[in-house]
Amino acid sequence: MRAAQLLADQILEIARRTGSPQALVTAHFHQGQSRFFLGDPAAARHHYLQAIEQYREEDFRGIPDDHGVNSLAFKNHADWLLGYPDQALRHRDGASSVARRLNKPFGLAYAEFIVAMTDGFRRDFERALSASQEVERLSTELGFPLYRAATKIITPWARSQLGETNGAVSTIREGLAELDALGFYLARGFLRCLLGETQALTGAVDEALVTVELALETNLDELIYRPYVLRQRGELHLKIGEPELAEADFRDAIALAQKMSAKSWELRATTSLARLLRNTNRRDEARAMLADIYNWFTEGFDTRDLKEAKALLDELGK
Repeated sequence: MRAAQLLADQILEIARRTGSPQALVTAHFHQGQSRFFLGDPAAARHHYLQAIEQYREEDFRGIPDDHGVNSLAFKNHADWLLGYPDQALRHRDGASSVARRLNKPFGLAYAEFIVAMTDGFRRDFERALSASQEVERLSTELGFPLYRAATKIITPWARSQLGETNGAVSTIREGLAELDALGFYLARGFLRCLLGETQALTGAVDEALVTVELALETNLDELIYRPYVLRQRGELHLKIGEPELAEADFRDAIALAQKMSAKSWELRATTSLARLLRNTNRRDEARAMLADIYNWFTEGFDTRDLKEAKALLDELGK
C-alpha cells in the first residue's frame, strides 16, 4: 500500500503537468485507492470526487477498466464508511448505470461488486446478494476470473447472513484459493474475516477465531477494514466466554475507527462495547459513549446499525 501511494503521487504529478483530463481522472482514482486502503477514507473520497469532476465519458471510450466508473463506485463506499449511509444509498446505482449506458460489462462487474460490499456493510443482505449474483453472472458469461472468485466469497457470506449456511464455508475457501492463484491479495484480511463470520454462523466458533486471528495478521498496512475485523474478533471472544479480551478488541476497533473518521465502524463497535458494559454493570459509561457517536449522525436512522444503537440507548436510559 505504501509503495502504491508513492506511485500514485508520481502519477498525479505527471497528470498535473500534462493537464490531460483522462490522466487526471486516472491519477485521482489511484490516489483515492491507495489512501482508502491505508485508512484515510476522507482523503480518498476527496480524490474520488476530483476524478468524477474531471471525468468525460469520451476520454474512456474503448477502455474497459473505466476509472470514472470506478471512482463513482468507491466514492459511495467511502460515503458509508464516513457515516453518510443515506448518501451512499442515494447514489448506490450511479456507477452501474453509467457502465450499463456505455456498454462496459467489466466496469459494470466492478461497480456491482462494490455495491455488493457496501450493501453488506449496510447489513442489507438481500440487496448485497442480488448485486453479487449479477457480478457472478457477468463474470461467468464474459470471463472475469477475479470477480468470479470474489463472488464465491461475497455470495455465500450474504446467504449465510440470511440463514442459508449450507456449503458456504467450503465455497468461500474455494474463492480465496482462486484469488491466491490469480495473485490478488487486496482486502485479503477482510475477505478472510468474512470466512470467519460464516464459520461462526455454522457454529464453528473456535475455528472462526483462528480465521479472524489470521485475518488480523494479513496486510498490516491495509487499515481500512481493520476495525470491522477487530470488532468481529471481539464478538467471537464473547461467544467463548472471554469478555475482557472482547472489551479490548471493541476499544481497539473504536480507537482505530476514530483515527480514520470511519463513523460507521465506530458506531458498530461502540454498540458492541455498550452491550458488554451494560451486561457488566457499567450502564452510565455505556450510555455516554453510545450517545456521543449516535448523536453525531444526521442521516441513516432507518438503517439497522442506527436502529439497534437507538434501541440500546433507550434501554440504557431507563
